[in-house]
Amino acid sequence: VLRLFEGREDFGWLNQIGTFLDDQYIKRSQPITAYESNLDYAGNELVPILFNAILNEQVVEFDYEPFGKRPHAIIFHPHYLKQYANRWYIFGKHQKHNLPTYHLPLDRIKNLKINPKLSFEKCTIDWEEYFYDIVGVIRYDEEPQEITLHVNKETYPFVQTKPLHPTQRIKKIDDDFYEIRIKIIPNREFIALLLSYGQDITIQEPLYLKDRMRSIITKMKTNYED
Repeated sequence: VLRLFEGREDFGWLNQIGTFLDDQYIKRSQPITAYESNLDYAGNELVPILFNAILNEQVVEFDYEPFGKRPHAIIFHPHYLKQYANRWYIFGKHQKHNLPTYHLPLDRIKNLKINPKLSFEKCTIDWEEYFYDIVGVIRYDEEPQEITLHVNKETYPFVQTKPLHPTQRIKKIDDDFYEIRIKIIPNREFIALLLSYGQDITIQEPLYLKDRMRSIITKMKTNYED
């Protein structure tokens, strides 16, 4: 039935689904496709429960266990599920803190259940717009700012085909370097993304972000000194 919709406008995702299903059910000794997923992720079993809670507008309650701290009970109005770096997060309203964009990783949630006695509070947030200004899941209460980067010619093709952010613009500086401009709210995940490119990408502006990266690199260097 899904195959009938392949190739139609707004159903491009079915092309990937169809390939996945074919690979699972065509008779052969070994599969020929691989998908990036963490099958052992502790929060996988909670995804369908929270998905249905969002769909059916149900309040949930659970025990949250932060790393290195004692667990505590939370009453939560779930609004949005997001996966980033093979980790699932639930976004919604924390009943106690009255914050509509509170988010928690699913792997720290225990004893999840529906609370039918409480009325669900609906969400008016445009989540696609909410995440557009960031990399990852952490959004600070700041305005997006333009960030200027330099990338060497060897890494340029990789950044061109896999942009750091949808706002990315690139222009050639000389035979060895290209300039990248993006407009985002810089966060921890953005810094981690840049660090994954090592010496191939450097921050030029703003200066405070360049100094922050310099401090991180200095600390990394110290960690590797004898």
